[in-house]
Amino acid sequence: MAPPPAAPIGQLLEEGTGESSSPPRSSAAHDELRRKIYERLVQAGKQGDSDDASFRNMLDAHFDKLPPRYLTDLSESKAEDVLLHREVLDECAHNGNQPVFRARFLKVPTPP
Repeated sequence: MAPPPAAPIGQLLEEGTGESSSPPRSSAAHDELRRKIYERLVQAGKQGDSDDASFRNMLDAHFDKLPPRYLTDLSESKAEDVLLHREVLDECAHNGNQPVFRARFLKVPTPP
């Protein structure tokens, strides 16, 4: 039995992608999403005591530590999840070997 034919050039899957994976976003799309998340958090007053530049630097440092696929599953509507994720990572880094837990209640609407 002959081996299957090779895929044409340009149709090979990149490592880390597949049928169930989201298509990779371009760098420009990532930059745009980072900007939109920042703007949404500032608009909601989530920067706390930080000035806008410090808050932006903190968000950029958080995004830069993570692989690009982190932004693939995010959208502007999940902006507050970025802060929650950052807080959990900070707690993990400063709590030694203690586990860190965060929970939040979700209200799921039921059909009538």
